[in-house]
Amino acid sequence: MTAKSLSITCAILAIGGLAGFSLGSSNLRRLSAAEFLRQAEKIEEINSAEWTGYVGCSGGRAYLEQGRPGPFGTTVYWVQLSELPPDLEDQLREGNPPWVPPDFKAKNVGAVGD
Repeated sequence: MTAKSLSITCAILAIGGLAGFSLGSSNLRRLSAAEFLRQAEKIEEINSAEWTGYVGCSGGRAYLEQGRPGPFGTTVYWVQLSELPPDLEDQLREGNPPWVPPDFKAKNVGAVGD
């Protein structure tokens, strides 16, 4: 193997390693108010390919997290609270998000002693 082919091989391995590392990492992305609301609606969906959850608000921003199984990592979305409708902004500041995740708990289905 020549020096040139060795350096090309090393460069390819380095790029591949960085690409693999970035697949499993988290991303932070700002959304418009409309995009944030569309993403937040996914909190109430049952989906085995991805999940979305409300993280909270801090520093004048509201945060959502979306995750996917495997090496795809998570994405954290944020929006300025002041860009949201005033009633929603108030709800989030009070810690009362309107989105309710699906309840996976069985309601006394097949409970012992019934």
